[in-house]
Amino acid sequence: AAHVVHVTAPAGHRPVAHHPTTLIRVEAGATVTVVESHVGLDGAAAVNASTTIEVGAGATLAYHRVEQGAAGSAHAGHVSVALGPGACLRAHSFTLGASTTRVTWDVVCAGDGSSVELDGLVFAGPSDHHDHLVTVDHRGSDTTSEQRFREIVGARARAAFTGRVLVRPGTTGTSAHQRNASLLLAPTAEADARPWLEIEADDVRCSHGATVGQLDDEAVFYLRSRGIPEWHARQLLIEGFASEVLESVDVAWLRQHLRDGLEQRRPAIEAAP
Repeated sequence: AAHVVHVTAPAGHRPVAHHPTTLIRVEAGATVTVVESHVGLDGAAAVNASTTIEVGAGATLAYHRVEQGAAGSAHAGHVSVALGPGACLRAHSFTLGASTTRVTWDVVCAGDGSSVELDGLVFAGPSDHHDHLVTVDHRGSDTTSEQRFREIVGARARAAFTGRVLVRPGTTGTSAHQRNASLLLAPTAEADARPWLEIEADDVRCSHGATVGQLDDEAVFYLRSRGIPEWHARQLLIEGFASEVLESVDVAWLRQHLRDGLEQRRPAIEAAP
């Protein structure tokens, strides 16, 4: 896998602004894996990142976006994707850092038979505010899309997800589905979901769903009754919630990196308000 790393490093105590721009072009028939990481060192920073992706006819791109800004920093990201006929995008969006983030995805299934799977995972705490806005525009016929986003929200943090699907008039055979699930680790944590379907065609299969919940007290009690400490029981349940997204990552070192990041951030995410 190709790995693109953007590092934001403030000079001393002076804040810094970073505006990275990335273009990924996959030629027809090619198969490519790209990991794009946004890493922030300690210090105040504002990042405004833009990524443009073009996937040619019959090509396949596995694209993994990882945001790991420093505490106190702000991150705004925009990912624009155009899919040609028969093109396939398998993408992930991970938010592990920064205090404030807003990541926008605009995916256009322009070519007939194109498809996109977009999974996301957000770790929010102790007072973070993370937004994801996803738009999938079905302009071609026989196109498919799957959106699956999960948020782990603790302390006084807030996570928001807006998933928008557009099905254009005159298209046929569209299949579009989205799911959003949020796990709240504290009474003061907040999660907002806005599934949004705009369907202007008849031959479609579309669905959406959103759930918000807390750790299962009975599951925690069961694990404790088997001799597992409460902190470890909670950790296992949190990892289980995240595993659906993590297991879908086909880059082994990245999957382990994300697991380590979850374990390192869990104490802060669960910090008392």
